[in-house]
Amino acid sequence: MSSLRSDTACRSRAFCRSSVLPPPRDRDSLPADRSIDVRFREYMTDQMGTEERIYEMADLDMTDEARPSLQAYLDSHSRDRHGQLE
Repeated sequence: MSSLRSDTACRSRAFCRSSVLPPPRDRDSLPADRSIDVRFREYMTDQMGTEERIYEMADLDMTDEARPSLQAYLDSHSRDRHGQLE
């Protein structure tokens, strides 16, 4: 179960980072239904909903095992867990 959690977390961080980077140069070679753009603000507003869209785009099932694992990760890694900028 820990591998599921870390794999999901890695994908989430990669998608968040991609919102500030230019799209990969080979992006146009991928079918449009195999790529998704996730903006940081959108992700932070609805993390689970965004994760569900990512799973759907990747043709993966959000299983009864994956959902609580992912939610536990999101709950334990809140945006302001290290404080806030003022």
